[in-house]
Amino acid sequence: MQKIKWFTFVFVLIGFISITSIYSMNVDRVEPLQKHTAPMAVMDTLFESAKIGKFSQLGGLCDPMQENDGDTDCICAIDPLYEPHKCSERQKKEINAKTFVEYFQTAKTKGSPEVDADHAKIEFLFGPEAKVEETMNLVRRDGFWYLSSF
Repeated sequence: MQKIKWFTFVFVLIGFISITSIYSMNVDRVEPLQKHTAPMAVMDTLFESAKIGKFSQLGGLCDPMQENDGDTDCICAIDPLYEPHKCSERQKKEINAKTFVEYFQTAKTKGSPEVDADHAKIEFLFGPEAKVEETMNLVRRDGFWYLSSF
């Protein structure tokens, strides 16, 4: 009887380890999501993700209150662990990992952020040649900054 209990325990343990190993192979996130205490840090993470092709931090850039727009939601949805809430099927086809890298790997900010209480605006250049002007809007929640719209 002892051997059967021991065998069952070992069998269950091996099964658990196998399942968690298989699951972890499909997960890109190996470190916790970063929290950004400055608006420019959000942009740095956005640009760096595109430069190195590592998308695991993108999901942590969107507004946790889910008040961000569809474009920023689609950027965050490039992180496979992020659950989009406003990114339409049409937008998913347009804003994917390939286009994100193409448009943001050479992106750069223009000047300093304009901060007004819990909102910030940062002008930046992006696109294949970093010539398209845009403004990123950010929101502060509980002391941390997140993408809101652009």
